[in-house]
Amino acid sequence: MPEFVSPMLATTAKDVPEGPEWQYEVKWDGVRVIAWLRHQHVELRSRRGSTLTEKFPECSELAQCTPATEAIFDGEIVALDNQGRPDFALLQRRLVTVAPARLRQLTRAFPVRYYLFDLLYLDGYDLRRVPLDVRQKTLARLLRCGTFVRLSEPLAGSAAQVTEVARKLGLEGIVAKRRDSAYESGRSHAWLKVKLVRRQDVVICGYTLGKRASFASLVVAVRQGEGLRYAGCVGTGFDTQTATQLREQLDKLRLWQPPIALPADFRRRAVWVRPLLVCSVKFQDWTPQGRLRSPVFLGLRADVDPDECVPEAFEEPEQGPS
Repeated sequence: MPEFVSPMLATTAKDVPEGPEWQYEVKWDGVRVIAWLRHQHVELRSRRGSTLTEKFPECSELAQCTPATEAIFDGEIVALDNQGRPDFALLQRRLVTVAPARLRQLTRAFPVRYYLFDLLYLDGYDLRRVPLDVRQKTLARLLRCGTFVRLSEPLAGSAAQVTEVARKLGLEGIVAKRRDSAYESGRSHAWLKVKLVRRQDVVICGYTLGKRASFASLVVAVRQGEGLRYAGCVGTGFDTQTATQLREQLDKLRLWQPPIALPADFRRRAVWVRPLLVCSVKFQDWTPQGRLRSPVFLGLRADVDPDECVPEAFEEPEQGPS
């Protein structure tokens, strides 16, 4: 049984590809989690290998949802709002909480759902070279859905139909997967993601001071070549508690000098930090200067490395056999 699996990642595409070789799934607005099941014990790990088991104790239900003795599952943990839609801000509160008593309180108040979409290993058999549609059919037969553990089923309909449904439901996007794809660790063109809401992971390089006790905005950057490029300031999307906790984390990383080159028009009073923390933002567009237009803070991404914060370019899907 593999001790570590680096997840397969989708490549960004402009449009949802059409054709019988593709199937479509919801792009969940959550955290990618791979689960190891060993003799009724469940271990959850982020895509970077960090242990998340204690953060999401309700997901131990997985052991009761399958007759398997040893298995590895891939999926996404999400928190749902009152309308049943994924809400990353709610999930963020679970991710940043450390105190056990507070974590138990949040688990009761904001339980998560673990949506499984792939099966990588089952009782002595490594399934990663098996085609996706076979892996998913095996997963569907194996899994008995519980309160917190669910099956993320493929969407029915054409590319245009599933895109329209996702827009109406306010979902983040669609993932298209080749039915014959093996499970390849790392970024792959066999899986494509089409975002309906523009999001970008950015590196926090500092914060500006203002009227709020915590900070006025975050100074953020994206990866460019071997370094970081200034991408603007993020000043909305924080509640008081989140901003206070974030300020405490940032103050442990203080620098005397900015870790990035600043534009000539930067005039804000700022505190600089080591560029180690990543956050996710939604935004309208990129400006001609390469800055985020109207960015809104969504939450920290402990599962994303600063080196991964590259502005995503659209890729054309590879054509399957006719």
